[in-house]
Amino acid sequence: NNAADGSIFGIGNDEALLIYQQENNYLALGTNNTERLRIDSAGSLVVGTAMGTTSSANQRVLITATNEGATTYGLYIHNNSYSAGRARISMSPRYSFAYNTAPYIESLSESTSAAALIFGTTTGGTAAERLRIDSSGRLLVGTSSSPSAANGSDSVLVVQGKANSSGAAGFISIQKGEPASSITTNEEIGAVNFGDNAGNTFAYIRCRADANAGAGDFPGRLEFFTTASGASSPTERLRIDSSGNVGIGTSSPSDTLHLNGATGYGLKITDSSSHIGVYRTHSDGAILKTASNHALLLGTNDTERLRIDS
Repeated sequence: NNAADGSIFGIGNDEALLIYQQENNYLALGTNNTERLRIDSAGSLVVGTAMGTTSSANQRVLITATNEGATTYGLYIHNNSYSAGRARISMSPRYSFAYNTAPYIESLSESTSAAALIFGTTTGGTAAERLRIDSSGRLLVGTSSSPSAANGSDSVLVVQGKANSSGAAGFISIQKGEPASSITTNEEIGAVNFGDNAGNTFAYIRCRADANAGAGDFPGRLEFFTTASGASSPTERLRIDSSGNVGIGTSSPSDTLHLNGATGYGLKITDSSSHIGVYRTHSDGAILKTASNHALLLGTNDTERLRIDS
């Protein structure tokens, strides 16, 4: 008699089946004398959780398991197709998005025993694929096709194109989490590490600020490191500073190419005909010589002026 009391089980005026909980409480369904599902008083669907547990204010569906240890439980969406099929979860952040235009997560059959996972977002009212994990575990960004040629087929990460232009050159940005105005000399901007499965470094490439940065002023340098045989930490081997100077064996290159090392350190130039030219330091100064059975030539204006034969 009171709309706020009791429950309703019946047929509505439109011949729909009605199951109502009239009071400020949950509605539960069960099998084998055990609760399996409930709709709480806030209208949220709670599946597989303990008696008396309800969802939080922002959860509309809650799926849990109780005291099941390492057993995995979750939501299963099944496409019963015998051909290449799809199963999708669409997520609409507002009323204007329909099922086929909202951002989504989708499973795509690649064969009878393999499937990819696809992530899509919406722009201009159209949902489009943005990222895919194929059945081989490759992360594909900007493309839906797994590479099959050369090193591409071995890649775990494939980036094709750039934002909103999959046909453009591939583009990856590694960024520091602060503005240029806060970046000072020698601050690390980003790095790429090459290591084993524990992260031990065999080699890496690092970018640092080469001076204090600011609006319209982004001085950077690149540093290249390798780890020597028998060592456990890397050593800088080459540096390109913000002026474009290249330093090998020095962290302060003062010329376009600056080589630095112990006495006898130098530059060796060879060609396919076994010609060998050497310039290196010496305890008495410097040496310019050939290290093969060939003449040493000196010239100016692209013309030979002096020759010392072998």
